[in-house]
Amino acid sequence: MRLNKIQMLPVALAIIMLAATLLAVGCNTAPNRSDSLQDATYRLSGFFVKDVNRYSCHSEVALWREDSTLATADILFDDDTLAYLDDVYQMTVLPESVYPAGSYYLQLGDSSLYRDSVEAYVADTFSIEIIDPATRDNPGGTQVSLTWTNSLSADGYIVATVPRYIAYHARGYSAWVSSQSTGETIPPDAFRWSDGINPDTGWYFVYVYAYTGVPDSSLSAGMLPVPMPGQPLDNIDRERLTGCFGAVTVALRDSVRVTVLQ
Repeated sequence: MRLNKIQMLPVALAIIMLAATLLAVGCNTAPNRSDSLQDATYRLSGFFVKDVNRYSCHSEVALWREDSTLATADILFDDDTLAYLDDVYQMTVLPESVYPAGSYYLQLGDSSLYRDSVEAYVADTFSIEIIDPATRDNPGGTQVSLTWTNSLSADGYIVATVPRYIAYHARGYSAWVSSQSTGETIPPDAFRWSDGINPDTGWYFVYVYAYTGVPDSSLSAGMLPVPMPGQPLDNIDRERLTGCFGAVTVALRDSVRVTVLQ
């Protein structure tokens, strides 16, 4: 049976409406998420600390994908897996001798979307000695001079001091050593109250750090005896990965006792 033009009009309208509906559904359908992240960019910030005073090594990494915290990545330092806890990936390994001086890789994996690695150097252990005051008594809180042995592969050094009861509490004095020198002087200000005049008496621990790369100063603040004196520029700049990572080796501490000047 052949339909006339008037009879065909509802059929044509139905076909047009169906096509429009299918087109709208197609336009509103989200693309496959994995496909949309194939070219995602990442940022990491982290550090590795080898501390003979705590007989341990500790590492933490914060990782972002497209400016959002990524909590599902696989991250390893050498063969040790970092677990995700409190918005960062972290691990602690005992004893510190598990990681001798040398080159290691921080490995990153985001399922099948992205895999990469960052090389890190762990500087060799070394020792420090206070040469003035040799007696470790510091009446009035004057300057303290110290030397240390060379640490293999170190990019530089940091000197630090802190009242012993607040070590590892993100407080204290620290300063970059301006060259590859293995000697430095801690100024009297490091042993003063905030007024800059009166000495803060008591026992102080004195430290030297050997660092490589660019450790994250904010993440590492509570894991070092004294926070780093600042944050250097990023050392990772790749097409899909930016950020900073580095290692710190903390020498066995020394001590001085600040007393009131008689």
